[in-house]
Amino acid sequence: MLFNRDDVYIRINNLRTDVDSLLRHRMECDVLHEQHKEHRKRHDDAMNNLTESNMMLAKSITSMDVTLNRLVTMVESDQPDIKIIKNARIAWNINKTVFFGVAAFAVAVMSIIAAYNYFW
Repeated sequence: MLFNRDDVYIRINNLRTDVDSLLRHRMECDVLHEQHKEHRKRHDDAMNNLTESNMMLAKSITSMDVTLNRLVTMVESDQPDIKIIKNARIAWNINKTVFFGVAAFAVAVMSIIAAYNYFW
């Protein structure tokens, strides 16, 4: 005989061990592959959400830029709406100054009258 029976059994056992090892490795790889699929899906979902957020941010920035450009144009051209607001602020400052001046004058006059009545 070419092959010894014991050598054949040993060779078969070695092959079974190798096949079992390969099957375990394949099962581990399948588990890791499924985990990778889930991780990749979460990553893709996160990137899609980020992309949507960036698109919304770009739209709002564009809208804000348009609004600011319109306001700057209105201010530079001295349009009536802006003039009214500017004039109202100036009038408020003048009225506030006059009110405090009159109030200070009234306090001074009342202090003089009180001092006059107290000492004479």
